[in-house]
Amino acid sequence: ESLAWHGVAERWLAPLCESVVEIVSTPLPAAQGSFALSQVARSARIDELEFVLPVKATPERALVTPARLAEVFERHADGPVVLAYAERLRALDFLPLEGHLKCFIDLVFEREGRFHIVDYKSNWLGSCVADYRPARLQEPMLGHHYVLQYHHYLVALHRHLQQRVPGYDYERHVAGAWYLFLRGMSPAHATGNGVYHDRPPRALVQALSDLFAASGPGGGRAGGASA
Repeated sequence: ESLAWHGVAERWLAPLCESVVEIVSTPLPAAQGSFALSQVARSARIDELEFVLPVKATPERALVTPARLAEVFERHADGPVVLAYAERLRALDFLPLEGHLKCFIDLVFEREGRFHIVDYKSNWLGSCVADYRPARLQEPMLGHHYVLQYHHYLVALHRHLQQRVPGYDYERHVAGAWYLFLRGMSPAHATGNGVYHDRPPRALVQALSDLFAASGPGGGRAGGASA
């Protein structure tokens, strides 16, 4: 029914179903041991988590600009990809930002007491398995500003967990963000193929949270969420 609604021919049903099974069966390399999305219980996940993040200036805090965002990344980033992204941030051209950011996170799930963010990407990077190796994923992460996107998501998750989890601690409870380039994922491929993962330092996430909203911790709102 969904394929018909989107105008996709029925002959694609079997290949798409096979791809979904491969994707959710692909091991995701984690510090605590690899796992697959198929192991995540329905009760431990939220699909399409909506959040509204206030972005507000005060006499003590200026409006959000590309330069101010870049400064935060340069000061707190601890990895080469994110540090490289700070240079691209300075080249962005948008008016000083104030208002609200409304977004949806594809998937948030909890595993062994730690919370993960997932974003699915269908980017075409090439027809070979090697086109989706981890080193190849850095360019789309930078060029499409996905790095900024998942930092926004982690700020929202950080604020949400501060409100919902007793004794919340970023270091203990946040496992980071997974960007899954679906065309490169299969259990038959090398571990990590099609998978980008990052867990920014707490200092970076907190500095972004402080920059975005004058209301401080807990000022963001995650709509329709439970954790």
